[in-house]
Parts: sequence; structure tokens; C-alpha cells
Amino acid sequence: KAPISGNSRYGKLYVGRHKYGRSTQPGRLMQHQGKPTVFYGYGGAEKLAKTNIEMLVVGRQSAPPATVPAPTPTPTPTTNTPKEVAKYPVSSGNSDLVWAPKGTRSAVVGGVEGRNKLVVCRCIHNGVQYSGKVVGNNCNVASGSKEFYTSDFEILVNKTGVNELWTTLKNNRMPREAVRAGKDVDGTIYYVGRVTRRDGSKHPGKVSEYRNQYTCEYGYGGRKYTDNQFEILVSQQKQTQGTGSTRNTTTSTRRTTTSTPPRNTTPRNTSTPPRSNSNNSSAGELVWAPKGDSGAMIGGNAKGSDFEICRCKYREVYHSGKVIDGKCHIGRNRKEITKDDYEVLTNPRGLTTKWVKPSRSQIKKAVVAGTSRYGKFYVARHTRSNGSIHPGRALVNGSKVKVFYGFFGKEIGTTNNIEILIVE
Repeated sequence: KAPISGNSRYGKLYVGRHKYGRSTQPGRLMQHQGKPTVFYGYGGAEKLAKTNIEMLVVGRQSAPPATVPAPTPTPTPTTNTPKEVAKYPVSSGNSDLVWAPKGTRSAVVGGVEGRNKLVVCRCIHNGVQYSGKVVGNNCNVASGSKEFYTSDFEILVNKTGVNELWTTLKNNRMPREAVRAGKDVDGTIYYVGRVTRRDGSKHPGKVSEYRNQYTCEYGYGGRKYTDNQFEILVSQQKQTQGTGSTRNTTTSTRRTTTSTPPRNTTPRNTSTPPRSNSNNSSAGELVWAPKGDSGAMIGGNAKGSDFEICRCKYREVYHSGKVIDGKCHIGRNRKEITKDDYEVLTNPRGLTTKWVKPSRSQIKKAVVAGTSRYGKFYVARHTRSNGSIHPGRALVNGSKVKVFYGFFGKEIGTTNNIEILIVE
């Protein structure tokens, strides 16, 4: 009884949606890794959900697909304060510092600007919980590339009068008593943090993990800023260390752009693909498919937009690069070249892939995009100083590996901060 929105090489596509908190996101429903999955666009990136999803059917109300549990009913809001408000599905995770309606006494002051004290707050923006600072009668948070504000928010209060401690991460691990602000639609947990700017002002924001490194995002002057030099909020008498993964928080490099970590095998929502132009270059067990294939692999991102891995012919040789606005962008002859006719890299068998630093042993497992008179071109990428990641091609010359890609009309060639794609 479900209406069909389209067809792909993986099967039929149905109309679906994902519910998270007060947000409902329509998208396409399809089988992914043996389970019904909804894919939809959010914040400049593609998201996927396997739980709290529904499909549209004819003749009855929307119902969850078979084998997928129905969404959890929204709990009844509590009238007691300073307990958690039910519309926020994530609690603070701290028995001393809790979220409460604005106006509750014992508010936690997390920052200062001039003579103004900045109370820690959180709000819901586009269905996601963000922590930030109270400015006037609003909660100011950072999202996308901008600073947003709303008058509908909660504040963090000190329920028991415990000592509040702002501290840096120790042993590269997140403290168990770190105050939680919320989580993204993909399950990423956000924590309360703050950044000290060069002028001495302190600004509360949200802390999340990106590529095994925690960063803090905060709003200032209408813009979003990102920094990996920050403090995390804990209650002093319960400050303990968890058992999280290793994270680098000691570097002094400032990151001003942050984005959704690249995914290796995330399908893309696209139209019916045209006929492939060729397939004469090896990709190991991966497959070069016509542009528009819904299984295109993601190799990089910038400012919240993912880059599919593509390859195109330039002077009869295949070069790998990135898809931007429906074109394959590569670097060649000191220029950025764009092509309308290209292929995308896919992983129809669901093999394990990994981005690794190039070495002699890893090159043997690297994905090949094409072959030139200089040798093979491998699928590779470069991470720039601002955190953006750009797919391109790698060329091996003796013991050195250099990655080339297109960037703002120019060809960039570098041997630093590069990775190659391998099949394990």
C-alpha cells in the first residue's frame, strides 16, 4: 500500500520520514544493510535513521515499516522544577547541574563579556538541542555558519549548590560528569563547553566530537565559531574520567570550519542514473558507476556539504576528484577542471573501506582511479587547515606520495595531511 517515489539499483524507494524530538524529517525509505532506513537532507548533509521512522501508505495512517519499532511516545511534560523538561529528550547526565525552565533560580553562569554575565542555556533549533549563552531575553546558539537566537529555551541550574568546575579534557577523555546539552539526529552527544577569546571574554557553547577530536562551537557577532581550545563543565566533587576513545585536545591550532565527518558508504538521494561511460579502471572490489548512482561514496566535505568521490576523463586518462553541483572537479595542469560526464565510486557489496596515511604496504590495497604514463592514480584526499576535506588523486613517485585536487579554480598539490582509500 506504500506509494513508490522512485527506483534505484538497490530496489524501490518509498516515502518515509524520521521523528526526533519535535522534529519530523521527510525523506526516502529503502533497504540498507538489511534494514529499512530513511535518508534525508539536514544541515547541508545527508542523514540516515533506522529507528523512529515511518512510511507513507494509502488507506491508513502512517505506520512504521515491518521489523522497525514504532517511535517512542513523547513523555508528559513535568510541572516540577528544576527537573528536566520533557520536550528535551536528553537530560544533563549530572545529578547536581540540571536543565530547568528559564527564570529558575541558581542559574549557572558560564561566561562573561564586558560587565555582562552569560548564563548557560539550551534550545531546540531545527529539531536539535544546542547549548549556548543567554543574551538579553534570548538563548544564542551556533548552527550552520551563523548565530541563532530564540526566546524559547531552558537554563542550566545548580540544584545542590555543588562547586562548578570548568576544566580542560584530561588524559584525552571526556569526564563522566560532563554536562550534556543534547544530541544530534544521528545520535552525536553535545556537551556544555566554553571558549575564551583573545579579548578575555568567555562564551558558552556546545562541544561535540569530530574525527576523534572534540571541538566547541559558539555564536558571536552573528557568526558561528569553532575552537579546539575550550573548557568543559563538570561538578567538582564528581569529576572523574571515562573510558572514551583517544582524542587530541592539546594542539593550539584553531579550527574555524567544522562539518559532518565524511562517510565511506552513505547512499545519496539522486535521480535515475544515466548510462555509464566506461569502467576500464580497477577499483579493487569497489565499482565505478554512472553519475547519479544512489550508492555514491562520500570522500570529503566543506561547510556542511559532503563531496561524493568521482572520476572523469581528461586527455584520455581517468582522474579522481569530488562532485560539486553535479560536476566532477579535478585538478590538472595547475587548474581546476570540471566535467559533466563522470562516474562515482560505489560499494555495492558493503566491503570494509578505510582512509589511511599512504605507505608502501597500504598502496597495494589502494583504490585505483586510472593509469597514466606517470603511473597509477589512486583515490585520495587532503585535509586543509580549516578542517575541510577534498578528494582528489594520488600519484606515487619513488618513496613520496602527492595528492592533487581542484580548489577555487586552481590545482593544489600537497604531501601533507593526505590519505588514500583502501579496501581491507
